[in-house]
Amino acid sequence: MKLYLCMVVEGSIASILYLLLKKGFTCELPLKWKSCFLRINILLYLLPIPWFVTEIKALLRITMEKAGMTFQDGAASVVCYPDTVWGSMIIKNAMGRIIYVTGYQRCFPLILAGILLFVMLIVAWIAAYMKFSRQYKKDAVYLNDGKTKIAISSYVDSPVTIGFFRSLILLPEGRIQQGVVNHEKAHVANRDGIFRFLSYVVIATERYNPLCYFLLQEMIAVSEMYCDEKATKEMTKEEKADYMRYMIASAEKKTKLVTMSLGTGKELTRERMIRIMGKNQKKVMKNSLAACVVTVCFLISGIPALAYTEPIMNTYGENVNISDRNFREVDCSVFVPEGEISPYEVTVQGFSICDHVFVDQVGEIFPCNETEESHTKAACIHNYVTGTYSEHEKHSNGSCTVFTYNAKRCSKCGNVVLGSKISTVNYDVCPH
Repeated sequence: MKLYLCMVVEGSIASILYLLLKKGFTCELPLKWKSCFLRINILLYLLPIPWFVTEIKALLRITMEKAGMTFQDGAASVVCYPDTVWGSMIIKNAMGRIIYVTGYQRCFPLILAGILLFVMLIVAWIAAYMKFSRQYKKDAVYLNDGKTKIAISSYVDSPVTIGFFRSLILLPEGRIQQGVVNHEKAHVANRDGIFRFLSYVVIATERYNPLCYFLLQEMIAVSEMYCDEKATKEMTKEEKADYMRYMIASAEKKTKLVTMSLGTGKELTRERMIRIMGKNQKKVMKNSLAACVVTVCFLISGIPALAYTEPIMNTYGENVNISDRNFREVDCSVFVPEGEISPYEVTVQGFSICDHVFVDQVGEIFPCNETEESHTKAACIHNYVTGTYSEHEKHSNGSCTVFTYNAKRCSKCGNVVLGSKISTVNYDVCPH
C-alpha cells in the first residue's frame, strides 16, 4: 500500500510540473521533449521505482560494508507502532501464513478489491479493442507487404492504426493523401499505440485521480501534433493546405476504436492547424534547455521514492496464538527474532532486585525505591542524569509486560521524573 501511494505521489508531482510548464511559462518544450516527458510520467505511475530505489540502496550498503565502511543504524527495525499508518508490520507464523497485520497493511481486502476491478477494466478494454480490430480488418484490401502494412477498409471513416507490435494502417475508401499515410507511419515509428494503451492502464489503476485523465488527453494531443510535424516537414504551402482539409474532414468522423486516429476533437484540430501553419504564439525552448528542464522535473518527482521503506516482516513460532495479544492497546510493540537481544533488554536485568529500575546512558542499573521519604527528595538540590525508566508488571498466567519511559534521575536522592513512553514489551513467559 505504501509503495502504491509513493507511486501515485511520484506520478502526480510529474503531472503537476508538466501542467505548470504548459500554463505558467512563456516558452514551451519542443514536441519531442513533451512526448518524452509524458512517457516518463506514465512510467512513474506504473513502475515500482520506490522499491527499486530501496533495493539499490540496500545493495550499495552491503557492497560498501564489505569494503570496510560502517553505518550507524537508527531506530530498531523490530519496533512497530500499530496506530501509525506508515509504521506497518506483517506478522507470519513458521509456515509463512500471515496471522496479523498492522498499519496500512490492514487494507489488504480493499487492495485486492481494487486489483480485481483493475483487471476487469483492462480485460474489457482489450476485448473491445480486439472486437473492433477484427471488424475493421474484415475484407480489407492490402496495398503493400512491408514491415508496416497499409490497407483500405470499408469499415473505417478516418485513417487509423491498429496493432501494437505488428501495426496495420487502415485507410477509408476514396482518395489517399500521402501526408496522411506519413502521419500514421510516424505513429507506428513512435510506438504511440503502446504508450496510449499504458495511459489507459494508468486510468484503470487510479480512476479517482484527475491528473491521470489530463495525462491521457495530453498524450493524445502531443502525439498527434508531433506526427503532424513529421508528416508536414517537407510539404509546400499547397500540400499543407490539402493535408489540413483532409484533417478537418476526418475530425468530423468518429471511430469506435480507441487507438491512433487522424480524427480528433475540434479543439485539438484547431490547435494542430495553427501549429502546421507555424503560428504558435509561444517560443520553443532549445533542446539543451529542454533536456535540463525535463531532468530537473523528474529529479523532483523522484523525491517520494527516497521516503519508501519496505514493511517489517516478523515470524513467530508455528503454534503462536495471536488472538491472545491486543496490539492496539499499546503504544509500541517490540518483536525480537529468536537468538537476538531486545533493544531494551538491558533494562530488565535488574528486575530480580526490583520491579522498577532506572538505566543511565552508560547502561548502569539503579533500582527505584518508592518508599523513600518524600521530604528528603524535596530538600535535595537535584543533579539529574538522563536515561530510561522501566516498570515490570507480572501477570497471573506467567506472562509479563515491561513499560519503558524516557526519564531522568537525581544522582543524589534518587528522585525519578518520567518523560514520554518509549515502548511496551509483552513476554508470553516472564524471563525475569
